[in-house]
Amino acid sequence: MLKKYLSSLAIIIILSQTASATILVNSVGDGGDEDPLDGVCEATDSMFDCTIRAAIEQANYDSEMVIDFDSLFSTDQTINLGSTAYDSLEVDNMYINGNSQAGTITIDGGGIATIAGPLFIINADGVTIEGLDITGVDADEIIRVNAAGDNSIIDDIAIHDVEGTGIKILTDASDVTVKSSYIGMDR
Repeated sequence: MLKKYLSSLAIIIILSQTASATILVNSVGDGGDEDPLDGVCEATDSMFDCTIRAAIEQANYDSEMVIDFDSLFSTDQTINLGSTAYDSLEVDNMYINGNSQAGTITIDGGGIATIAGPLFIINADGVTIEGLDITGVDADEIIRVNAAGDNSIIDDIAIHDVEGTGIKILTDASDVTVKSSYIGMDR
């Protein structure tokens, strides 16, 4: 009887846990997602080339998404930024994990990418951005945390050789943590 009870309890515990879905970035390109509503991250139809831009667009249509980087990023890689900002991060608990591989992931505007507004906008609760090197971008802010960005974490970010504010946290956002980051200098 006890064994049957414990098995039932284990099933209830497993079912009650929320699992985060993972999107795997496998391209250094900068293209947007072909169809953010189809559940497949790809910048080019049927090519399965998932860029960080496409991953963010895809993640905004789900909940508690983790954006990881595949083994291509086990060595240093550079993503050459186009001329538009990333979609704002609109989903609670989204996690961009630039530390999922050993290499440094650099987002590089090449000194010519001029962005109207911020590059990244955190507009949801509990968002984490970690492990990115951002350089060569001209933007109002590189990362902005809006009022809805409570409990967000910016960790292990390097922002250097940019025009504009590195990180701007609006006064209505609460419990935002910035740690182990380099603002105004490289690593």
